[in-house]
Amino acid sequence: MKHIVTSGCSFTDASNCCDYTTHKMISEDYDEDKYKSWALHLEDIIPDSKVYNRALPGAGNAFIVRSIIWQVNELLKQNIKPYVVMQLTSPDRKEFLLDCDDVKSETDNNLLVHYIPDIMPLHFDPHNAKELNDNKMWLKHTYEENSIMRYHYKYYNNKLSALVETFESVLRLQWFLKLNDIDYKIFPGWAVLQQWISTRGEYPLDFEFENIAETKYLWNMIDFDNVWFYEFKYSQVRRFGGSFGGITEWSEDNLPFNERFITGDRITEDGTPLDQHPSNTTHKTFAKEVVSKWIK
Repeated sequence: MKHIVTSGCSFTDASNCCDYTTHKMISEDYDEDKYKSWALHLEDIIPDSKVYNRALPGAGNAFIVRSIIWQVNELLKQNIKPYVVMQLTSPDRKEFLLDCDDVKSETDNNLLVHYIPDIMPLHFDPHNAKELNDNKMWLKHTYEENSIMRYHYKYYNNKLSALVETFESVLRLQWFLKLNDIDYKIFPGWAVLQQWISTRGEYPLDFEFENIAETKYLWNMIDFDNVWFYEFKYSQVRRFGGSFGGITEWSEDNLPFNERFITGDRITEDGTPLDQHPSNTTHKTFAKEVVSKWIK
């Protein structure tokens, strides 16, 4: 059997990835039994395969890497060497391991728990953390004003620091997998690097992180033989072009507009998709034509 470990944000865990009530999800493309991410489609495409998907909507890159390392380590204990696929998300997503009493999560609907399966259950409930995790809970990224995370994004978050932490997370994963002789691939859900470091979501870039002291040495250590970027000229979704595209930009060149996104052909006032999460068709096609070809 081929064992495959995957993780990412909502571009890899398609459950609860958008507000279906607000967007009036009536498309046949969304069906609880059919709509799933590229990760789970792999089981239908690769014969005799099993996917361990540890993705979580809204997750940051540090959590994504942490979840992969945890799952791979569990499999190594069983003498199983899986193939690993990591979906890179936006660099600015941050999470903290905090005391439940400090975050006052019982009165804040935006405080969600990051968890590691089989260690802490998937419940947005601090009582479970108190009983099972020494009163500690992972507080995940949110920009909402009534979340304690607002202090981080208001006072501490910046582009350079976010990139440093993202590159360090990628390197930590690569070194761990190399140490254990495990094959892998890393790819972005969308043009996360270009979107984050551009001034107004447009080209050219705000700064060249490859030439800045804080990020240059990290960037140069990354093994790009195991990183997949999609090169694109111009993105209708993100309003720029470049070399660091992901599944979103790939879908622009390979699928008609009405098949790319979970909300079909519906758009906002500025012409962008109503919701930019990939459709089931995009997930399935990307898994078949791109991801499955990495896994030998």
